[in-house]
Amino acid sequence: MARVREKKSWGLRIFFAFVVLLAVGIAAARIELTLIPPHVAFAPSATLSDDKKKQLDDVIADAMLSDRDQVIDLALDFTSRSLSFSLGHKTSLDFGVPTRGANCVEYSELFVAVFDVAAKHAGSTARAYRVRSDARVFGKPVSPFLGASFADHDWVLVVDPADGARIYLDPTFADAWLGASIARNVKGGDAITLPK
Repeated sequence: MARVREKKSWGLRIFFAFVVLLAVGIAAARIELTLIPPHVAFAPSATLSDDKKKQLDDVIADAMLSDRDQVIDLALDFTSRSLSFSLGHKTSLDFGVPTRGANCVEYSELFVAVFDVAAKHAGSTARAYRVRSDARVFGKPVSPFLGASFADHDWVLVVDPADGARIYLDPTFADAWLGASIARNVKGGDAITLPK
């Protein structure tokens, strides 16, 4: 009987060690992710359903938005509550009320749409753009390890003409509890040309 418990104990220890190593590996990859040129910025193109617009309007009305940082926090939270990470679907920039799966393109587009509406409400001059960049982990292209869909990555650039700020954010990482700021991961970000 004691021998059976010992086996279960070792199995649990091995499982726990695997989970810890996986978490460390993911965190290390996040830390070592580099987003390099070419950086392509896109004009906003997400479409919110009427119900999604109402949901957003209600969230904004309840918030006491007074500055850009509060708008960023609201957009990150709203995006995270609306989406869950998934690669097993066709990319769609149409967003309704139900929570749905999304990839980095969809996370970025929804964030941009939410941010721009909330920023206008808050009286901020800041605007957000989805940016696509080549991705590297530990200095190597990501695609050989994970497939062609990981050769590039979409993220968000918030630009504020009021103070010249350029804020580099990743709503996909934020939803995975890996932090939203990717300022140290973006190389050549000052040269990004914004769409008209």
